Amino acid sequence: EPDRTAIQHYLATKYPLGGRSFLAKAHAMQGGQMLQWRDRRAKLSTYWKPDTNVVPRARDAHVAVVRHALLEAVHRQVHAFERVGITLGGGVDAAIVLGAIRRVAPDVRVSSFTIGAAEDDWEIVGARETAGEFGTDHHESVFDPSVIPRELPRLVWLTEDCGGREEGMLQMQGLQEVGTHTGV
Repeated sequence: EPDRTAIQHYLATKYPLGGRSFLAKAHAMQGGQMLQWRDRRAKLSTYWKPDTNVVPRARDAHVAVVRHALLEAVHRQVHAFERVGITLGGGVDAAIVLGAIRRVAPDVRVSSFTIGAAEDDWEIVGARETAGEFGTDHHESVFDPSVIPRELPRLVWLTEDCGGREEGMLQMQGLQEVGTHTGV
């Protein structure tokens, strides 16, 4: 049965209503929790709880620790591959990851992908500039709104959280393009 208040709140604000879902009797779980269903019974348990160990250090030392953790994480993900793919936009988040890839695995071939509303979309333009700066094999797609009626049911089926906006359709189509070029 729908939770009409939660739905109306989401439609008005584009944000979920504090832990509630669109279904009246379904509730969000906290990070690190697991729901086991066995013999028609639900059991909720915690499988992970983050440490809250505050370490006093100078700002530069914190920066170094975060930088090292980012580079290590990226290295673990890409070092074993000859070619990887990355989605780019006009922002800095993917550019930072791309810079980290180049730092830890300079010989890995990188294919970059972006999708936007038009050739002059700021996301496409920014991605093009970033790809040029890092020398990727860059691919651009312009979104065709005529696919919405055909693809919307699939997007809804694949979406876990309705927190996304119109970019959800772009991301789905962009990732389909990525899959035709690289497996990683």
